[in-house]
This record gives sequence, structure tokens and C-alpha cells, in this order.
Amino acid sequence: MKIRGLLCAAMLLGSGVAHAKGWDTATLTDVRPLAPPSNAKHENKHQQYDLVVTNKGETYTCRYDGKGSFKPTEFPVGSTVQFQLNGQKGEVKNSRGDSSAKCKIVRVEVAKQQP
Repeated sequence: MKIRGLLCAAMLLGSGVAHAKGWDTATLTDVRPLAPPSNAKHENKHQQYDLVVTNKGETYTCRYDGKGSFKPTEFPVGSTVQFQLNGQKGEVKNSRGDSSAKCKIVRVEVAKQQP
């Protein structure tokens, strides 16, 4: 019984390491605009984007809320980016390091292997 408990604790600790704060080199695999902003007075008036980043064998969909100065032209799909993951939050910096976008992780999947 003690061994099973130790194994469970080790697995939980190991899974937390993958979500530690720190910058990694990753690949920006897609930038998808969400539905256009509404003209309604109380709804979000900013254009939102999903940034899809592949890092360390996982693909993250990170939703940018549209607040700030995100310019999609500064984030070419297929480019190398700096990616920081902190729990449910992420941040992506372009290859030059002069533009970044803070976002919320909305999906994680195991990256597909090349045949």
C-alpha cells in the first residue's frame, strides 16, 4: 500500500513539472481568428485569436482575449517562438522577441508523430 501511494505521489509531481513556468523554444503551428467582435455595447469588442503552439510533444491551443496590441502579421505560422506555460496561462513571443501575447490554455493534445 505504501509503494502504491509513493508511485501516485511521484506521478503527480512528475506531471506538475511539465507545467512549470519558464521559456521554451516552440513552433507556432496556427493562428486562428475567432468570431468577429460584436457591435453590442456590453460584449467583447476586441478580436480574439487562438494561437496553436507545439512544444515538447504537446500541442497547446492558447486563446488570446484581444486586449492589447497583438498583430497576427508578427506571428507567422510555422515560425519558431518562445513559449511560456504557467498552469492554465501561457505567453507567446515572436521569433524576434519584440512582440508577445498572453493567453489562456483552452486545449492540450499529444502532438502527432510524423510517419
